[in-house]
Amino acid sequence: DHRLPTGDWPAYWWRSNHYAHYFVLRLLGELDEPLFPVSPKRDYDFTSALDLACIVGIEAALGCEPDAWEPMLKALLSHQQNDGAWPPGKDLRVTNADVVAPWSDPEASGEYYEDTGALLTTAICLRVLCGL
Repeated sequence: DHRLPTGDWPAYWWRSNHYAHYFVLRLLGELDEPLFPVSPKRDYDFTSALDLACIVGIEAALGCEPDAWEPMLKALLSHQQNDGAWPPGKDLRVTNADVVAPWSDPEASGEYYEDTGALLTTAICLRVLCGL
């Protein structure tokens, strides 16, 4: 019931819906719940390695052929740094208290913060890669 017309699930705390969408798909898969039909997007917008990892995870969870998401996977792997981490982005939104649906106007809904230690970004990248 909370799914957006685009097929995504909305994200309250995140710059994009990719994080929420990926984890809802994972949850439904773990619960053996059927995935309602949705056409994968081929025009994803992303601004960070975290977004890119979630997009790869979404495509894989939807059962898309690997050749459809392998270019994104290669791009994700190419961003891994020498220390094994992925570069952080400003993905975490601290949503203003008066905003109910930040996904409807993301840029006006709160300030964005970077995962300065790259811990969350790297953990999500690894989570997605381990699930492929």
